[in-house]
Amino acid sequence: MARILVVDDSLIMRKNLTSVFTAAGHLVVAEARNGQEAVMLYKKHLPHLVTMDITMPIMDGIQATKTIISEFPKAKIVVISSHGQESMVFKAISSGAVYYLLKPINQQKIEELIEEVCPEFKDDNGPSESSTTENAPVNPDKPSESTDSVPVPPPVPEKSEKKIDPTFDIINEAGVWQITVKNEFAEANLENFKEAIDGILMNIPLNTVIDLGDLVGRSSAVKKGLREALDRIRLKNGIRRVFTDLDDITSSVRSNNRERLDQLFS
Repeated sequence: MARILVVDDSLIMRKNLTSVFTAAGHLVVAEARNGQEAVMLYKKHLPHLVTMDITMPIMDGIQATKTIISEFPKAKIVVISSHGQESMVFKAISSGAVYYLLKPINQQKIEELIEEVCPEFKDDNGPSESSTTENAPVNPDKPSESTDSVPVPPPVPEKSEKKIDPTFDIINEAGVWQITVKNEFAEANLENFKEAIDGILMNIPLNTVIDLGDLVGRSSAVKKGLREALDRIRLKNGIRRVFTDLDDITSSVRSNNRERLDQLFS
């Protein structure tokens, strides 16, 4: 079982990666929202592997990689990037990252990653005796510790965040994303909602159950934003069920029945 630190400013992306690593039999010991947190949590947990987003606030993934590698030269950092970020990936690799993955992330990519970067965990045989100490920081003034010392138990994972925005809920249960848009959802919440949908679209395969709530009482701008989100999920073949307070509109969304959808979202 590899111990993983997941670093990404998107809560949904962090949860996606955590879900995939957990399904593959590994332990996500902590999640960081930016590079500064990543450096702190790396020192605290000394994970076997780090997945590092590139573009983040406060400290980006490239600087975080440089900072970690400067103190922990054997750290295994994997860059998670999107298409169009090739130059940034090159900078991250030059800074010490050992591997990179392109979004979207799925189980197969994670298994290939573990096989390539942490082969000792490929068949879940556990690490070698030296793997728990090889990530220790470089300190020439401190003598090396014996590998015969009593093993330290795995750390307790950091507490998970529950919400991105109080006006909607997104929960993954048994591989199905349950999206609930509350009645207080307003135009000001559309940007957060779009970011959340961006994260969900990284999943392959994608399955969603969506409760739009009181669609009739929503503003035209909110209806437009919700319809755009449904279209994006539909194009990924990710619609399982879609509800409003009054009706099950799954068939209309799946078939892209424009006449019916125009009525609902006008």
